[in-house]
Amino acid sequence: MRERLDQLAKVLAIAGVTLYLVGFAVVAFRDASYGFIAFNAVRARIITAGLLFAVFFIPAFFGGAQVYGRLGFTPQFNLKEELASGKRFFLLRTYRWSNLILKAWAFSYFFQFMLVQSSFRWSRFILFVAYPAIKSLPKAWNEPRFEKGPGLFVLTAFAVDFVAVALAVYLKWLEFLLLLAWFFVAGYEADEIGMLLDRKVELRQHPWHLSALSAFVLFSVFGLGIYPRLQPRIGGGHLSSISFQFANEARIDKSLEFGDLLVDEVDTGYYIVRSEDDHSAIFVPRAVVTLAFYGSDHPPFDQKNSAVPK
Repeated sequence: MRERLDQLAKVLAIAGVTLYLVGFAVVAFRDASYGFIAFNAVRARIITAGLLFAVFFIPAFFGGAQVYGRLGFTPQFNLKEELASGKRFFLLRTYRWSNLILKAWAFSYFFQFMLVQSSFRWSRFILFVAYPAIKSLPKAWNEPRFEKGPGLFVLTAFAVDFVAVALAVYLKWLEFLLLLAWFFVAGYEADEIGMLLDRKVELRQHPWHLSALSAFVLFSVFGLGIYPRLQPRIGGGHLSSISFQFANEARIDKSLEFGDLLVDEVDTGYYIVRSEDDHSAIFVPRAVVTLAFYGSDHPPFDQKNSAVPK
């Protein structure tokens, strides 16, 4: 019993440190886009960013593992030994990319509603349903069909993928496409990690440069594209309104009191911007602030610096 508790404590400690490091990387990418990086060690934002990354990454990772047959999952196609080599094997891996797009398509649609600017539209819903329906036709996409004509099989699959993505672009479904790209890369990481865990590739022979590149893409796209669009009420990094009341003796521009957007908050003060298009953050020291009203974009108190809100 004691050994199990020790093992559980180690697992929880490793998981906690990992979530913290991941969250710090995500917040650092996002803050860097506003011209600063806050190195405060203890911030709730870092933990929530790490948890959100895990919420997005875990489904994509296991979806990719299922496509590639890693971590104990059965792959989509199990070709005979005489077919699992050479050109057919290359086409098989290429077709699995197409299946990975299908997995990412499903994840992206449901996760998009966690973003601030997402909204339901019938045209997008019809596209979301039509694409997987075509890709799931049992008579069109099966192993015998692949073995007879692998080249045409893969070309047809990618033609369907291309049309679906092109229609998403036409419908200006930009947030969905951003999620689609991220989930695809996250799913691909499952194959890379799975090969290491299954010990099918020696450490010296593993393409570490590709793993590093994909990891950089994961963190940068999530930190710069997805996390800043996530709703603040779930711990996301979308800008939220804030109003200040400054001390009478503070030598600071009074126009900064109202209508600001909070980027980040640290022990020593606040990083704000004047609009969503502004990426040059302004630092407001905590020492000059007597009151801060979160979620307020209009004066909640009178213009005479009264300490009592209206």
